[in-house]
Amino acid sequence: MFLAKPLVIAVLSGLIWGTVAYGLLCNESTWGRVSDSSWFCFILSPVIGVLVYYLSYRIFSKGLWVRILWSILMLYFSTGLLGLFLGVADFFHPLRSESETWFSLTEVPLSFWWGITFTPFLWTLFLFAFGNQELIRYLVKKSTV
Repeated sequence: MFLAKPLVIAVLSGLIWGTVAYGLLCNESTWGRVSDSSWFCFILSPVIGVLVYYLSYRIFSKGLWVRILWSILMLYFSTGLLGLFLGVADFFHPLRSESETWFSLTEVPLSFWWGITFTPFLWTLFLFAFGNQELIRYLVKKSTV
């Protein structure tokens, strides 16, 4: 059973995550053409938030370590999916050359994964992902009692 209040929170948290992604991606000197498509984060992130909610619903009753590992897995899934969507948007960018096809479709998600794995200030995203999951878990448990 999927409840309305946690689903709304999943959409809102997706928007917050999209705002964070937009803030990180809007720098054209760092991201190049990908920054031109960074506004897609606002459209795609609520959809990704709802998808993560549906995938995580059964994990809410599991133990703490399972939930921690699941939130890390969902952070990688979410960033990879957002990177793939932005890579597809970059694929259709008018300034893309034919030799950059694989950059658009593979290197954007891989660079996102590289960033959340090896950039220390982005490690806080793991804490926020777990906190976000626990908030939605709390709301689900509160609504079902």
